[in-house]
Amino acid sequence: MKNQPKKKRNRVNNKLDSKSFSSKVKDLVSISGFIILAAVISTLLMDIIVYPLTMFAINDVPSFNNLIKLVFILLLLFILIFSTITISSNLRKEGRDKKYIILYLIRRPFYHIGLFFLIVTLAALIIAAIYLLFSTNYYYLHRISGGS
Repeated sequence: MKNQPKKKRNRVNNKLDSKSFSSKVKDLVSISGFIILAAVISTLLMDIIVYPLTMFAINDVPSFNNLIKLVFILLLLFILIFSTITISSNLRKEGRDKKYIILYLIRRPFYHIGLFFLIVTLAALIIAAIYLLFSTNYYYLHRISGGS
């Protein structure tokens, strides 16, 4: 090995390096205390919320199922309404007129549905091509399955 000059380390004025051991321990104890307190509070709150919900689900299954369906439908409606409002307000901020906004809101779902069907069709074509390739040539199937 050649003699290489030693790299000079730059001293950075870091507040953590200049602390004494007792101040570092105090910081660690306070951070640990906050972590433990957060864990205890979250556990208690989750027990307060989850336990009655679990008992309701066990005791009255049809009502619980209807409640979950209702919450799911309301969540989907909220997402649909929220996205419609945000899209229309963003288009209004861009200076678009009401006719353009309405046409945009009508066209956009069809665009995404078309993309979905395009992706499904392409996947089906790829799967069909692979199936036809391997169904007509037993040699490849035999080789893939470990045959010699």
